[in-house]
Amino acid sequence: MRTSTTTLWIVAAFLAIFAIQPVSGNSISKKKSADFKKIFFPKIKKYSIRIECVSYLREFSVGEPGKMTFRIKNLSSKPLVIYEWFMRESHNLKIYYTPWTKGMKKPKKEDWMVLIPEMPEKPKPKRMVLELETGNYVYIDKLLPFITNMKLTEPKEFVVYAELNLTSIKKRSPYVKITVTPPPALP
Repeated sequence: MRTSTTTLWIVAAFLAIFAIQPVSGNSISKKKSADFKKIFFPKIKKYSIRIECVSYLREFSVGEPGKMTFRIKNLSSKPLVIYEWFMRESHNLKIYYTPWTKGMKKPKKEDWMVLIPEMPEKPKPKRMVLELETGNYVYIDKLLPFITNMKLTEPKEFVVYAELNLTSIKKRSPYVKITVTPPPALP
């Protein structure tokens, strides 16, 4: 039986395809997994939001947990979609604070301290899509742990503001003045 040259070429091409396919398949899957680890959130270009403190309580006592509530409201005529929103709401805001004395016009830049949400390396914090229709809002409670261990003998004032802890959208709240008082005297 004679084998033609054409048949040999077909067999060779067939074997070459199967020999190359697993190699290219592995490199493609590695590339996809590498891309999956590097998450990129594009910047949101047109938006109008307001972040404001809606807590009525502005005086806290040392030793008690201080908590403030902030509201993020969509003021735009279009829905706002944030793809990188953290499922744990408190991870979405950073808190800045500094001591305040009467007569100060504006706090110095170097005096600000920041409370960045502590997020574990593993497992990575889960994210979700937040969609706010026009006029809708979301509330976020933030603890103020710096109040708990303060050593005070008289009341002290602080200025506080919140800022989004996201890369796709930037916004901060106006300043809010709070007062921290010494712990109540024991009888």
